[in-house]
Amino acid sequence: MLWAVESLLGSASLTLVPQEAPQAAFAGAVQTVEVRFCNSTPSNLEVPLRYRVFQASSATALPLDEPHRWKTLPVLAGQTVLDSLTVTFPAVRAETRFLLQWFDERGHALGTTEVIAVSPDLLRELNTLAGNPPPGVLDPQEQLKPLLRRAGVEFEDLDLEGLERYRGRLAIVCSARAVEDDSPALGRRLKHCREIGVNLLWFRDADPASSQPAPVCMVRPGAGTLVVAPRQALSDLAESATRQRTLISLARLAVKPELSALFQP
Repeated sequence: MLWAVESLLGSASLTLVPQEAPQAAFAGAVQTVEVRFCNSTPSNLEVPLRYRVFQASSATALPLDEPHRWKTLPVLAGQTVLDSLTVTFPAVRAETRFLLQWFDERGHALGTTEVIAVSPDLLRELNTLAGNPPPGVLDPQEQLKPLLRRAGVEFEDLDLEGLERYRGRLAIVCSARAVEDDSPALGRRLKHCREIGVNLLWFRDADPASSQPAPVCMVRPGAGTLVVAPRQALSDLAESATRQRTLISLARLAVKPELSALFQP
C-alpha cells in the first residue's frame, strides 16, 4: 500500500510541506502543480528529487508509470521553498484523485501531493444542474459569458428585466459594486426570483470598507436559495481548474442546498 512507503522516511532532512487542500488540474493537458519543500536541518542541502504518479480510489492507489526524475533542488538551512512542475494527467470524465509521491535519491519518501483532475468540459455541468431552461446569466461586464460560450455552455443572456422574467432553476448574477449602486432595483429583482423558486448564485464585490475578502454565504429560507460569493472568484477562471471547480460547487450548492454540510470551496 502506498502509505507504507512513508515508514521508510525515518529522519530524512527534506520533507514536503503538506497542502491545506488538494490542488485541481485539467485532465489531458499539461498542468502546473505547486510543491513546497522544507529543510529542517542546520545545513544547506541539494537533493535530487523524483516523483511517481498514482491514481487513487477510496481504498487503493495504483501507479500509472515509473518514477520520474525531476531535478536537484537546493534548499538553504531552515528554508522552505516553493516550486512547481508540469504534469499531464490522463483524460477523465469525472473528478479523479491523483497522488504525486515524492522520493529522494535513496528512495526515502518525502511526502505526497494530492491533485484532483477534472474534465476540461467541467463548466458544462452548469447545464446539467440547471436543466431546461438553461441557466440564466446576468453579467453586464462580460466576465463570465465569454468563457461559457467558448466552453459550449448554453445559457440565457439576461438583463435586469430579463432576470425578473426568468423562470429557470438557476440564475448566475455577476455584479460590480458600481453596477449595484447604479441599479438599486437589482436587490428587488433578486428577492422576486427567490420568491418564485429561482435559485441564485450571486458574485459580488466585497464591502470596500472591509480589508477581508467576502465569505461565501447561503441565504434561506425561501422557495429559491441565494448563494453569495466574492466576485474575485471569477478571476482567471479560464485557466484555473480550481476556480472552475469552485464555481460548479457553488452552483450545486444553490440548486441543492441540502448538500451544504459537504460544501468545500
